[in-house]
Amino acid sequence: MKRSSVDNTKNTNLDDRELFSAVYHKLVHSTALETILNVEHSYAVVMQDLIKERDEHLSDLSAKQTEEMSNAMEALSLGLTEADITAIATRHLDEHGLETASWQSKVSAIQESQRAEYRQWLMSLVEHNCDTPISTPLSSPVVVNRNFALESQAPIFQESFTIHLGSQMKHMYNIRLMSADVLDFCRLRTNIS
Repeated sequence: MKRSSVDNTKNTNLDDRELFSAVYHKLVHSTALETILNVEHSYAVVMQDLIKERDEHLSDLSAKQTEEMSNAMEALSLGLTEADITAIATRHLDEHGLETASWQSKVSAIQESQRAEYRQWLMSLVEHNCDTPISTPLSSPVVVNRNFALESQAPIFQESFTIHLGSQMKHMYNIRLMSADVLDFCRLRTNIS
């Protein structure tokens, strides 16, 4: 009986993944692609900033601990014992471990928040017609350039394909072929404040 309930949970989770995969596939092959990429880029920028802040904080902590250990080593001749040095090293290790775990928790929380917001946004986007104006998530700093296709003089012809590759582990790839002016791809199209 317990086994069947576990199997049902797995099936529900799999169905949910398949639904999201279908939604994502539909939106990627629509006019919403540019907006989706802009939103994903804004999330990546937030994560890069957080990782940079984490690395700087941990680097500062390591520098402070190194200086404290150097001072303690110099103080060995002034009465500090090897046990005191060991205690300092243990404290440093504990502090570094706590800081690392704290930062990992912050990063994971933001990733989960972004994932949930992104998923909710995509699901709400597909509920509306893909050809209607696209709105970005509330917390996203993305400004969408909707006139990009209109700025190009030549019409853009495109075709989208989904292929599955692999003999044992199948991987799905979305391919989009576009016929357009090459210089259109050289323009900076994201307006992130």
